[in-house]
Amino acid sequence: MTRLAALDIHMRRGGRPVLTGAGLSVTGGECVGLIGPNGAGKSTLLSIMAGLATPDGGSVLMDDQPLGSWTRAQRARRLGFLEQGADCHWPLSVERVVTLGRLPHANGWAGPWSGETAADRAAIARAMERCDVTALSGRNVLKLSGGERARVMLARVLAGEPDILLADEPAAGLDPYHQLQVMELLAALARGGMAVIVVLHDLSLALRHCTRLCLLSADGRVAADGPPVPLLNGGIIEQVYGVELLRGGHQGMPYALPWRRLDMPAGGPAP
Repeated sequence: MTRLAALDIHMRRGGRPVLTGAGLSVTGGECVGLIGPNGAGKSTLLSIMAGLATPDGGSVLMDDQPLGSWTRAQRARRLGFLEQGADCHWPLSVERVVTLGRLPHANGWAGPWSGETAADRAAIARAMERCDVTALSGRNVLKLSGGERARVMLARVLAGEPDILLADEPAAGLDPYHQLQVMELLAALARGGMAVIVVLHDLSLALRHCTRLCLLSADGRVAADGPPVPLLNGGIIEQVYGVELLRGGHQGMPYALPWRRLDMPAGGPAP
């Protein structure tokens, strides 16, 4: 069954179309990479699918039912959303920030840090371990580096144990080690049955870790949607991004590096 689907989404902002008939779906076991140039509407589409923005046209279904027919509590337990640049503005410990991710399961807690069940504590510990922030447990989140805070905010979402995860550029701002760690984690969560949609700009990360790619064009339309390697080899990525790609493979995995802009002379930029 399709876990989450956006159908024929239209959205305008400031009189300009941001999304034009865009559609995207995800089932359990999929890690879908949402890619495309800046301004293509990737973050907007993700926000609409999370129920945080209302489109001008189209609909969003969760388990084949309109997203609006689910209560906010039901949606919070099923659907985890990590916004782009998610941050914390309160001087809380890392563990307390991650604990906030259990609020959808609170069932009448006196507060987010009292009355946790064994299941809550296990979910919190598991999320912190997965995101490599256990050693930061007692640290003030405001004293962490940007990359460390990004991993803490992902752990907060994962502590809620959602069936569906929407992550907007979770690898942005991370060092290469943690970029790989986060993408390996998202791919593993999908293999375990979670439905994952992740916005990415790094094409090699998308090719290596996603089971499917959805490419938005600059006018907010779906230019392509399918398995990563055929999509890479079809030439549509170069057309949409306006770049020549350097393609290759290593240990059976593909990679693609932006090599030059297509409006640049073949020899590269002028000296």
